[in-house]
Amino acid sequence: MRPLLDHQRARVRAQAVRGLRLLDSVVAGEVVALVRDPSPAVVREVTTALRAVIGAVPPNLPWELLADGRVEIAQRIDAEER
Repeated sequence: MRPLLDHQRARVRAQAVRGLRLLDSVVAGEVVALVRDPSPAVVREVTTALRAVIGAVPPNLPWELLADGRVEIAQRIDAEER
């Protein structure tokens, strides 16, 4: 499944992450880069998968994501402030 993490189609990448999670085979270093994937489905699967290995996630990653400037992140933060 790991080679599918780089697949061209977002749905395949998302399902690869889900499969690794269900098999309890998530390695944070292999999937953490996908948290910046352009597909919201992939990002959802990655964040769900990383919950089980949260100690292996770089501690400054949330701050980097907030500074990323992606529209989806800004919209989510704005919606939560309302």
